[in-house]
Amino acid sequence: MNATHILESHEANEQHHATNRSYWEVTYNILVIMSIVFSMATYLILDKDRFEKNPLLRFAIILLPLSCSAIQYLFLLYTNWKSNYEPEGTLHKALYYFFNVLLIAFAIISILSIIVLPINGWGNESDIAIYSVILPFFVVWSVDLVSTINDLTMETVHLIDTHYTMLFDLMMIITIIVNPKYSSQGYRYRQSPTPSSSRSTSSRTTKMRIVLLIIMLILAISMYAFIAWKCLTFLRNMQGKKWCN
Repeated sequence: MNATHILESHEANEQHHATNRSYWEVTYNILVIMSIVFSMATYLILDKDRFEKNPLLRFAIILLPLSCSAIQYLFLLYTNWKSNYEPEGTLHKALYYFFNVLLIAFAIISILSIIVLPINGWGNESDIAIYSVILPFFVVWSVDLVSTINDLTMETVHLIDTHYTMLFDLMMIITIIVNPKYSSQGYRYRQSPTPSSSRSTSSRTTKMRIVLLIIMLILAISMYAFIAWKCLTFLRNMQGKKWCN
């Protein structure tokens, strides 16, 4: 009787957790769509002079995408720590902890950008286009890429040594680029019932799959390195002006 009650309580908790996760994903996807649509619509509708004169407008444009970025990375980091998952093997441990460091770095860059980027005057039209059109889209896209890569380090994800899944890999990357609103949960790699998987308990990856993962990682790192460079350049210029005065 007690065992049955405990099992039912556990199933109820699991169902409640899954429901909360579903609500979170829906809310996050809505915020992502709003951030991209709002920034692009603002860029197309308003005069470019208003961006330079109104810091609140600049803040409103980058607030949603960078907030979504920071929240998602912190959520992924929290999920990794809460899972109590211990990676096996030196290479797997290095990869796992490296991704956790990346999550922290990307979250810090996102928060810093919310504070620093609106202060900059966005003096030319190229800056306005970068911050209001290109930045929101690529920030959201990079979040999905990093979320997918991060999933590959977890215990529940397995990769298989088959070449036909290369098509799925390419379709996943193209779909994320074209439709960044979709959650990375739908693109997780799962183990498939193949002869190779039945012969071995551990999954192996092909060289081409590893190359794709490296490309995804480089794209995400490049995006946030660019944002960090813009922030540091602006802070350095501000410091130089103070010394001149």
